[in-house]
Order: sequence, then C-alpha cells, then structure tokens
Amino acid sequence: MKQAMGLNCLHTKLKKLAQEHPEILFLKVNGSNETLRPVFEEHGVTAVPFFLCIRDGRELSRFSASLSPEKLALLRRELMAAAAARQAALVAA
Repeated sequence: MKQAMGLNCLHTKLKKLAQEHPEILFLKVNGSNETLRPVFEEHGVTAVPFFLCIRDGRELSRFSASLSPEKLALLRRELMAAAAARQAALVAA
C-alpha cells in the first residue's frame, strides 16, 4: 500500500512537470508489457519508474526507482536546460 501511495505521489509530481513544460515529451509506459521488453533492454531499463533525458539525440541523464528530492531537482534542471535550448533555437531561427 505504501508503495502505491509513493507511486501516486510521483505520478502527480511528474504530471505537474509535464504541464509546466509542454514543449517536452513525457512518455508513460507499462513496465510489465512484455512487448516493450526489447526497448527496455536496449536502453538499460532495469527498474521502474525509469527516467531517460535525451536532447538533440544525446543522452543527458538517466535514473531509476523512486524520485528523491535530489533526483527531482536533477530532472527539473534538465527540463529547464531543455526549455532554454529550445527558446534559443527559436530566437536564432
């Protein structure tokens, strides 16, 4: 029960981040879906939830399991960097 509450809290936080950053693609996949196993293996996913931050085809960070305050701060920094890079690209265009 405690784990389910933690996942609900995590989902709520991630949903908020997604709403704050509509320019960034957030994907939620079912970790028990066997048809996705090759994708998980390709990206080294060994536990869920799993976060993979990619910008311009380059991996920026990856982490799994629960989102500690430190990891949430890392995710927020990655999102802010992605938003700034996108804005700079729009201005330059």
